[in-house]
This record gives sequence, structure tokens and C-alpha cells, in this order.
Amino acid sequence: MSKGIAFYAIIGKQGEPIFMENLLGELYEIDLEFATYSALDYIDEKYAKPMSNDMYLGLLYSIFIGANELNIYAYMTNSQTKYVLFKSVGDIFKAKEDETNIRRVREICM
Repeated sequence: MSKGIAFYAIIGKQGEPIFMENLLGELYEIDLEFATYSALDYIDEKYAKPMSNDMYLGLLYSIFIGANELNIYAYMTNSQTKYVLFKSVGDIFKAKEDETNIRRVREICM
């Protein structure tokens, strides 16, 4: 897999998928969706308290899907909408760049 974004998801407050884009290939679609919901469980456990402002959660963890090692990043709005981004491990974000990029995508979607 080339470096870059492999999968992107926007998930609503009740866990309903608003948008999912798979750039890794149809073969891995179910695995990526499962990993997205696993990431949501992780977010819900770690950030159970209600928030008053948007929060960039950063790198949650790394996983293997097929032969692809991916980092999972997340952002959560004050309305509990979650943005989950899977990137190849070889494409390391700089903390500020990654937060800026995920905020831009959020602004485009609004």
C-alpha cells in the first residue's frame, strides 16, 4: 500500500455511520468498518465525560489489516460526532499538521 490515508469515517452521536470512505480496497472493507467501531469503543471508554468543546484525540493506536499497518487518529466534536482516520504507519503525521488536516475535513463536511 502506498503511504497516505487508507480509510476515513464520520460517525454520529448514536454510533451511526454518516460517511465512510475506503481507499485501501474492497477486500478490506469489513475489517476497516470493524476497526472503526473498535476505535469508537476505545474513545467511549477513554473519553466518557461530556465535553464543552471539540477535542482532537490524536493517535489512538496502530493495527494490522492484511499486510497494512495503520495508525488510527480521531477527533470528537462537542456534539459527540466522531471523525476517525486510518493512515499508513509509514506516513507519520506531525501532531499539529494532523490536527489541522482533520479539522479541515470537518469544516468541509459541515
